[in-house]
Amino acid sequence: MPGWEPINNEEEFELPPIDPAGAYELWPDNMDPFCVYRDLRTQWRLDSNGLRYALDYGAVLAVLRETVADKERRVALFEDLRCMEFAAVPVHEKLLREAHEEMQREAEFRSMQQEWKHR
Repeated sequence: MPGWEPINNEEEFELPPIDPAGAYELWPDNMDPFCVYRDLRTQWRLDSNGLRYALDYGAVLAVLRETVADKERRVALFEDLRCMEFAAVPVHEKLLREAHEEMQREAEFRSMQQEWKHR
């Protein structure tokens, strides 16, 4: 995508603030890619830690062939989905890392509680 650069520096990456109402503006041009992306939410490839690292392109292409008649539109949607996938993977990594760190803190806390109980 011309003019678009992926973020390679961890320090530059931040999740957007969460709207308590869960509402975000979606531009009309992004509605179709968003809807297809949403419909593919179960079509991620996972690693052994549960990290979503890539969309299953076989499933993506099958969905696009079944739902979009125009080949040029399918190609454009596929490119949009790949951009969304590329942006989503670092978010998935960050959320998984944060969840893992929280689980470690909880395990350490439970361990400390057990030690204090047995003193």
